[in-house]
Amino acid sequence: EKYKEKVEDSLPTLKTQKQALKHGRDKLAKQGKVIAKLEKDVAKQEKLLLHMNTKVATLESQLQAASEGRVGLEEKLQVANDERDTLDKNLQAASEGRVELEEKLEAVGDERDTLVKKLQAVSDERNTICKMLQAASDERD
Repeated sequence: EKYKEKVEDSLPTLKTQKQALKHGRDKLAKQGKVIAKLEKDVAKQEKLLLHMNTKVATLESQLQAASEGRVGLEEKLQVANDERDTLDKNLQAASEGRVELEEKLEAVGDERDTLVKKLQAVSDERNTICKMLQAASDERD
């Protein structure tokens, strides 16, 4: 009888514990679903991260190629600048040479003018001598 009373006294406690247990199981089931959803979300994020890492690697590769291309272009630009500097020096030397040639040409022109004048004077003198010879010849005749 005592045992029966104890069992009857503990029934409400057992019912409460049973409800608490059921409530706990329900809560665990819900948390299991939440955990499964979170695991699914993590898998999606990992997949996205992998995709982004692939994109980053591609962009880094493109950046490296562009950088190498830029270096190549800078080297070509330097070569072109060096060639331009050489051409500028050659042009300057040619310009100075042209000035020198123009001065020499002017001197040759002046010398030619002098020689033409001398030749004219010699020609005038020859004509004078010819006239004198003609006059002498006329006088002799």
